[in-house]
Amino acid sequence: MKKFILPIIALTFVSILFTSCGQAAKAEKTVEQFYDMLKSEDYSKTESLLDEDALAINPIEDWVTLLENKESLGTLESFTKDMGFNTSIHDGITEVVISYTCDYSGTSVYEQFKLVDRGSGFKIYTYEYNLNESSLSDLSVN
Repeated sequence: MKKFILPIIALTFVSILFTSCGQAAKAEKTVEQFYDMLKSEDYSKTESLLDEDALAINPIEDWVTLLENKESLGTLESFTKDMGFNTSIHDGITEVVISYTCDYSGTSVYEQFKLVDRGSGFKIYTYEYNLNESSLSDLSVN
């Protein structure tokens, strides 16, 4: 019996690991679309990537103002996903938290996203940026 427990535990762990990585990769695609929209400077287009609950708290006009203020730091030259991610599933909703370091005309900006998938693909639920990485909130998934 002991011979079978270890392989079962190992298979369960590997399965969870691949599922989490797959969810993070899907969330990353949403963030890449977000950055592409920022580069086009039509910030209202980002509405299609925002979660309905996020828009209920902050309407698109607030998001556009936030993005315009951030983009005033300069031209987005590059964005790089930071190491690691955080994933959880609650009540059928998948949450992923991922962080990026962006270069705006030579200024490093640290950005963090919480994305949710309610069954129709990942949408941005929370977004924040800061020039000081240690000043970002803890968006750990619950």
